[in-house]
Amino acid sequence: ALRHAPPTTGACDVWWPPLAPPLCVCGEIYLTLTLPGRMAVDDGFLVWRSPLNPTPAPNYTRLEVYRIPHKREGVGYGCWFYPLLAPYSRGTGVFIDVGRTWVFQRREEAHIAFGKLGPQRDDSMWALTALRHGIDTVQLMRGPFRMPELLVASHACTNQSETIGVCPPMPLYTGPEGNSPCVCDAHSHVLRCAHV
Repeated sequence: ALRHAPPTTGACDVWWPPLAPPLCVCGEIYLTLTLPGRMAVDDGFLVWRSPLNPTPAPNYTRLEVYRIPHKREGVGYGCWFYPLLAPYSRGTGVFIDVGRTWVFQRREEAHIAFGKLGPQRDDSMWALTALRHGIDTVQLMRGPFRMPELLVASHACTNQSETIGVCPPMPLYTGPEGNSPCVCDAHSHVLRCAHV
């Protein structure tokens, strides 16, 4: 159901759904879907919550992501995203390079594995531990809300003097395959490319 009428001018940020005649979603959210497995998010995009096991992104590939900032990011904690893993999720148009990645099915598995590499209180030490072991990202196939999570463990995402906002300190990409540069919209409350 349409909650607001989409604007008639401006560039399109999101095409939803990807397999049907698309609705151009520009700016804030315009759809509220209550179909099983779909969650409406009041900040611009729809994210699929699948009961199936998504396939993780392979090493050194670009992955479409969704992101809202967290109060601890950038100061040792890393940068956190929701990866939009195929075939169920699409829409933000923002991609990152996963680099060398570790994959865990659940947070519990990650916590055990990271605990073997050094003391861990919770996920607050994962980025620094991964960075010390040459790992760029950590993929969690089922996070606390059943959606996958992605942790970027780069120097830029761990060595900031203050927390970061919606725009992570790393290269972002856009386009159908994530091959074009994306300039992050620092005025948005969710990760998106600025209008050109």
